[in-house]
Amino acid sequence: MMKFWIKVTVFLLLGTHGLYAGSERVSIASFDGTKLEAELSVPDGVTPAELRSLVVLIHGSGPQGMDGDLTSVTRNEERNLLFVACRDALLEGGFGVLRYHKRSYQIRLTLKENPAYKDSEGFRAFDENPLRYIVDDARAVAEWAHKRAPKAAVSLLGFSQGTYVGLQVADQLDWIRGVGLVGFYTGMLDSTLFEQLVYRPVRVFRDLDADRNERLSKEELGAKGHDRYRMALLAQFPMLDQNRDDSIGLDEFKAGGLTNILLRDLLGSYRKQEVLYPRVEEILKRLKVP
Repeated sequence: MMKFWIKVTVFLLLGTHGLYAGSERVSIASFDGTKLEAELSVPDGVTPAELRSLVVLIHGSGPQGMDGDLTSVTRNEERNLLFVACRDALLEGGFGVLRYHKRSYQIRLTLKENPAYKDSEGFRAFDENPLRYIVDDARAVAEWAHKRAPKAAVSLLGFSQGTYVGLQVADQLDWIRGVGLVGFYTGMLDSTLFEQLVYRPVRVFRDLDADRNERLSKEELGAKGHDRYRMALLAQFPMLDQNRDDSIGLDEFKAGGLTNILLRDLLGSYRKQEVLYPRVEEILKRLKVP
């Protein structure tokens, strides 16, 4: 199995020219009957029944479709479909690939067609317990893959939050053959979110701090570059400048990130749900697959 993941890594790093035989759009019924749109792709000359290896791709946090579209956060907003690129690379290596719409993304599509769905029991149930649905959806997709390609060794390839979800599923299903972890984290989501919104943006602060005095003036924010951050900081300047010295200090900048977590309640009920699942380090200790 170690050779398997070495192959996966090589194919993802080298990339491909998008060669694959064909893809089948399917609708997978999850544990509660909700249909998740998905796509099963197979290498040239191979049917799903003949597949020897199949990889299920699992999303990171937020509403994400089966393409893993990162265009909006890519430099110059160049088209960037992460899961499509992974599919192409894996197919060229002989792996089948199953991609699916995350529940939150599927709900977004439903709301566009039927805004009244927001008042439904199904929407409220997901909104109150998102982690359970995210994990159980991934498990349902993996089980569908196992039935659709019974000869295939089914592995999971997760990104960020998808690494956590993938490990939970592998811990529940003893026939999963491996778990790929990209953007892997072992702590609770609290600490990960704190890192992402409070500490990680400090790099942007230092890039904008032209005179290196750990304070951002309106003149520095008016310079060219980092337009998205510059405009956001200028708009929030009166709120962030708590000591009224006509600048944003590094502590004020980080406090703004922390405020976003607290005021927007980004974790919501997720925090309570997380403690009901085994911790990542516990799973790693007992997991028998790479």
